[in-house]
Amino acid sequence: MDRNRVKRRRRRRWMGYLAFLVLVLTAAGILCLAMFFRTKEITVSGNDRYTPEELISASGIQLEQNIFTVDRGRTAAQIKGAFSYLEEVRIVPVMPTTVEIQVVESVPQLMVVNSAESYSLLSTGGRVIEQCAGLAGEELPPSQLPILWTIAQTGRISQGQIAQILGVSRAAVAVSAKRMEKAGLVRREKERKDQRCTMVSLTPKGNGAAHRARACQESILARRLAGFTQEEILALLEFYERMNHNLEGYRRELEQRQEAAAPVRKKEAVC
Repeated sequence: MDRNRVKRRRRRRWMGYLAFLVLVLTAAGILCLAMFFRTKEITVSGNDRYTPEELISASGIQLEQNIFTVDRGRTAAQIKGAFSYLEEVRIVPVMPTTVEIQVVESVPQLMVVNSAESYSLLSTGGRVIEQCAGLAGEELPPSQLPILWTIAQTGRISQGQIAQILGVSRAAVAVSAKRMEKAGLVRREKERKDQRCTMVSLTPKGNGAAHRARACQESILARRLAGFTQEEILALLEFYERMNHNLEGYRRELEQRQEAAAPVRKKEAVC
């Protein structure tokens, strides 16, 4: 009987020691988390479109915050929601004092034209990364991109020359140029030597828009041609050139018919 009591006392004593040890270790762990592993540095990787400062600001992570107390899922969703061109975001604690924000930026793959004044860009993952609502939203409709690129290539050109290059009417170019001027994309002024001619040039805003639009189109084209051999690409270009040649011939034929049917008038200068 006495032996059983001794055994029970020893068991209770060891259980007490064990519970005390667990409490000490828990307290030590909490103390270590409080004193150590504080965020001293926040790094960003995989970014190109957005600056590290923009991504860090959107994360809400603060210096001196414990790296293990950062809600990684909520923080990643918060950053991804703030920037449309982010396909993936990961928050990775790096011991002892660093939090790394790893991002994978979206690649435009498909442009969906909703109307003459709006379009949407879809990423490789099917995510809508950009929507354009037309000049009312200070963006450029797809229908005006050829005009913008024509001006960008020439620097300064008349509205009549744009119409001739693109094969559209002068009135259509004039209307588009007025709207682009209102949006701050182009500058329109009368030619000094010939007041009948309206010259058009890009503003800094228009120049930036032209470069961004061109880069976007090149990125989409690169995705579409992924896996094509050099020979296949050259063959495709040849087919396009032949189609354009056929269309150009048809356009000239229509112009000749119109000139033959119209009264003889003095040929005007292209302005």
